[in-house]
Amino acid sequence: MKKIALTLAVLLSTGAYAQGLYIGGTLGEAQTLNASNQAPWNNSSYNPAFGALIGYQFNRYFGVEGAYTEAGKFANHTVSGKTDVATLEGVGYLPLSNVLSLYGKLGVGSATSQSISSAAPGYSGATRISSTYGLGLQFKVNALFSARIGYDYYRSALNTPDGTADFGSNAFTVGALYHF
Repeated sequence: MKKIALTLAVLLSTGAYAQGLYIGGTLGEAQTLNASNQAPWNNSSYNPAFGALIGYQFNRYFGVEGAYTEAGKFANHTVSGKTDVATLEGVGYLPLSNVLSLYGKLGVGSATSQSISSAAPGYSGATRISSTYGLGLQFKVNALFSARIGYDYYRSALNTPDGTADFGSNAFTVGALYHF
């Protein structure tokens, strides 16, 4: 029993806890922006955003992460709805100190606009598969917990009477991670 306790103490004190499986959650605000001239609004809207993620950090510099994010609602005088995004991304870490790292994410996401209501006919939800990216800071609180502040970008779409309108969502979030 003493050997197990000693081994765990050594692993935790060397920073090895940063590697391996982790789960987490995020909370913040998403901004939905018009990304094409066909989009049904010219303004932007801010709404609450939240998400859940699971990842694996292979070493101090690289990991992979899957996430689900409720990326906000959008609305104007013509149409309203919300966007949900599922992503798979590579995560690169740049350690700034023993407890603080800059991270960048790049991957693919499937964004689905749904719950569409419209004063005009012909609007409906759509799914857009495209690249996603993000940037942020991660702070190791202790051996089991980390905190994040970050930015993520997702591309989405909406079916309109004239075709498909593209738009983007910027998510600004804070998060917490639990390392196994």
